[in-house]
Amino acid sequence: MKQLAFTERAAHDLEDILTYTVTNFGTDQAEVYKNLLLERSYDIAASRIDGRNCSLLMGPSSRTHLLYCPAGQHFIVYLDDSDAINVIAILHQSSDLPRHLEILAGGLK
Repeated sequence: MKQLAFTERAAHDLEDILTYTVTNFGTDQAEVYKNLLLERSYDIAASRIDGRNCSLLMGPSSRTHLLYCPAGQHFIVYLDDSDAINVIAILHQSSDLPRHLEILAGGLK
């Protein structure tokens, strides 16, 4: 299994998701959803799930090394390095994904 790391941005995204879930659906549901997101991240690190290239969501002219994997109502966005999975962000499926991904990809150049 590859090492799993969360950027500061991804950790903040997870915290925001959990705060929203507690407020709107309760503590029990927040725990369930947190476990889903973390288990999916560990599945990625253990190569049990293959991500898709984010250029599929960004448009045909986009080129990026970012990958994504759906998890509940969110997309886990990450980089797959030779020895680690680096989770860059966790984006809601209803957000403007192409715009957010272009910003994230631009910050990696």
